[in-house]
Amino acid sequence: MADFTIAVALVMKHEGGYTAGLAGDPGGETNYGIAKRFHPDLDIQNLTVEQAKDIYHNEYWRFDDVQDQSAANCLLDCAVNQGLAFALHIRGLSLKEIQVARLQRYADLNKPQFYHSWFSRTLDV
Repeated sequence: MADFTIAVALVMKHEGGYTAGLAGDPGGETNYGIAKRFHPDLDIQNLTVEQAKDIYHNEYWRFDDVQDQSAANCLLDCAVNQGLAFALHIRGLSLKEIQVARLQRYADLNKPQFYHSWFSRTLDV
């Protein structure tokens, strides 16, 4: 069984603290990867790490039964950064297949300013 605590630690490693929004990032104001666009009622600037982890657990974690912890790590990161529907779609693939699917999806977005961080987080499991 996959461990949420391990998976969310990896997500938190890649999601920084507060930002008012990056150019080209549709999420807008963000803290610990939690975007105002998707959580309009939250005080994003004052969001705590524990609140962010609770959101990740409640809204994105669907991977308790995944046997490979690295795959579960990658799937949670995928759910957070590329959407839960996509993560559930590629669930069941091997870790390498999950990574390839994620990298292809990022490449299809054609936003080279984000490639380095997106590709790094995908391969950092």
